[in-house]
Amino acid sequence: MENIWVSGSEGQLGSEIESSNHKCIGNFFFTKQEEVDITEKIQIENYIKLKNIDLIINCAAYTAVDKAEEEIEIAYKVNSLAIRNLVEICKKYKCKLIHISTDFVYGDTYLSPINELTKTSPKSVYAKSKLDGERHIINSKIDSVIIRTSWLYSKFGNNFVKTILQLSKKKETISVVNDQYGTPTYTKDLVEICLEFIKTNKENINGQEIYNYSNEGICSWYEFACEIINLSKLISLIVPISSKEFCTLAKRPAYSVLDKDKIKKKLSIEIPFWKDSLSLCIKELIK
Repeated sequence: MENIWVSGSEGQLGSEIESSNHKCIGNFFFTKQEEVDITEKIQIENYIKLKNIDLIINCAAYTAVDKAEEEIEIAYKVNSLAIRNLVEICKKYKCKLIHISTDFVYGDTYLSPINELTKTSPKSVYAKSKLDGERHIINSKIDSVIIRTSWLYSKFGNNFVKTILQLSKKKETISVVNDQYGTPTYTKDLVEICLEFIKTNKENINGQEIYNYSNEGICSWYEFACEIINLSKLISLIVPISSKEFCTLAKRPAYSVLDKDKIKKKLSIEIPFWKDSLSLCIKELIK
């Protein structure tokens, strides 16, 4: 069985992988930032040699989108420099890499679902640093899969679903933007995709590929929030507002619905509808 290292195991995706049924797929090793700092190349190399790693799932990322506008150096250190380090060590020890990226790399000038061939045009520091990290992988020619995903949520970590649930306990009304469109992604569904790639490693992580993945469907953040309240049977009122009314440091895409045809054909999968997956997550959170 392969030795698989999940970096950034304290985040939503890493935590979800650790709680999944992964043991029959390979020997998994999970590390937090304080255990192995991937911005330090020597720590990566030492860990790969110690555990004889065959494949890395990189879940580590700087994801504070607005804060990144002020902490530019830190954002690039985690989202770009760390990826360069991983790539260089992967190349040296012939490790394969699954790397999680973001829909934000595409920009916001689109009116129909975005496929992997769409030109990238990131608008924020976060998005630019994530694209920079992708380029280190692409230029290295290591065997790798980059998965661009959107609007992640789970029972772990900080995310939009948990924020809405927390706000509903304190406020009678919650204002949410209604002019930014995309698709929520249940982290548990994304984990299944990562594990599917590992099950068929030789066929599916051979060369370099970029895939889009989110749940199916489309909604605004406002519609997403309304569904969270509806499924949770809470009484807070969700009020729609425009992006101009909700000022943020970083620019968000107005439209970032992802075309998933490529990954569906590659893995022969059906992707759950976003409301169905949200319902499962809400049940877990309530439980």
